[in-house]
Parts: sequence; structure tokens; C-alpha cells
Amino acid sequence: MQAALKEKLPSIAVNLSVELQVKKTAEEVAGGLVKLLEGKRPTLVIWQTGTVDAMRSIDPDDFAALSTRALLRCKMREPT
Repeated sequence: MQAALKEKLPSIAVNLSVELQVKKTAEEVAGGLVKLLEGKRPTLVIWQTGTVDAMRSIDPDDFAALSTRALLRCKMREPT
């Protein structure tokens, strides 16, 4: 992914960081998501989540609400 982004955006510095949180639900990861991003000031965050939630039969509406709240908390920490 980093190589593809560098190719498409040659004039922009691209740094990629992968933070694995295996076998955790969105709720388990959400609690530490803001802290995980502290000091990194990312332009783009890709949060791959939902597989464990589906396997554990987490209610889709609860999953959506929790994910939205977690992402809003991260967004609120952005510099203005």
C-alpha cells in the first residue's frame, strides 16, 4: 500500500504504520484508538474492523454506533 501511494502521490511524503489488534472486537479496540493515534497526526486512518464482531454475533446497530463514536473521538482530537 505504501508503494502504491508513493507512486500515485510522488510529491507527498507517505509513511505507513500498521497496528495489529487481533481477535478483538471494535469495542475492545475503540477504547485505545485515540491513544494509539496520539502523536502520529495521521492524514488517513484505515480501521479494518468487524470480522470478530460478526463472529461473536455483535448486533450490527451496536457495532455501527460504537464505530461511529470511536471515529468521532479520533476526529475531535485533530488539530484545527
